[in-house]
Amino acid sequence: MKTALVITIVTCLCAGTGLADSTSISGTAVTDDAMLNQWGSPSGGRSYGATTLLTMKVDSSNRVLLRFDLSAINGTVTACTLFVFWNWSDAATNLSFYRVSSSWVEGDMDNAEPSTGHHGVTWNNRDDFASGDGADVAWTTAGGDRVFRFTVSIGSGGGRQVAICHDSLKADVQYCVGNGAGNYGWMLQTPSGYNGASVNSSEASSNPPRLWVQYIPSGAATVVHRSIHGPSGAVHVQAASGADKIQRP
Repeated sequence: MKTALVITIVTCLCAGTGLADSTSISGTAVTDDAMLNQWGSPSGGRSYGATTLLTMKVDSSNRVLLRFDLSAINGTVTACTLFVFWNWSDAATNLSFYRVSSSWVEGDMDNAEPSTGHHGVTWNNRDDFASGDGADVAWTTAGGDRVFRFTVSIGSGGGRQVAICHDSLKADVQYCVGNGAGNYGWMLQTPSGYNGASVNSSEASSNPPRLWVQYIPSGAATVVHRSIHGPSGAVHVQAASGADKIQRP
């Protein structure tokens, strides 16, 4: 069953065992993102790995791929929050998350299909080459191989940071930490209809996607923690050796 989490000012409350270790993942060196466009000429053959604005729009013909390098994390994930800059939206919409189930190559093109060389992921292929320069690797299903995870509801208007925390998001990060070879990231998609929306990519000059992860390293001692999310963002209060430690992701 699909679950929805309304996001205006994100409110989450987590309690239990935690740790004094966290990481914030952001930047082109540790983030792959791209847009899939079903209708770009030639149909489904253009690559958008270097575009600065990742668009999801009418009838789900545009989809967004987003993957973070989680190799520095080990152990048990206790909390995570995804921050994306909601650049614009023409109406309130649902944003669905899918865990991508096949590998893909970001590429370095911006709305282009070069005449030579290799240029990464497209609607049709998870790794695409110009004719004669390599063998394309097709998605099993055009538009991306994926498994539905959850949906969040986001209001209309743009120009704001959106923080997303969800049990399935945390579970996906844990899955990828324990199965590094299977870290193919997420696909973000709006539903069929007239709603369009976009988020900044890792190549944008400001406000790129960011994933904050809190975790217990393998073999580490645990401490008690609670996570409070409010208007100013997430504030994580941890009790360790009798003293509270406050972290702002």
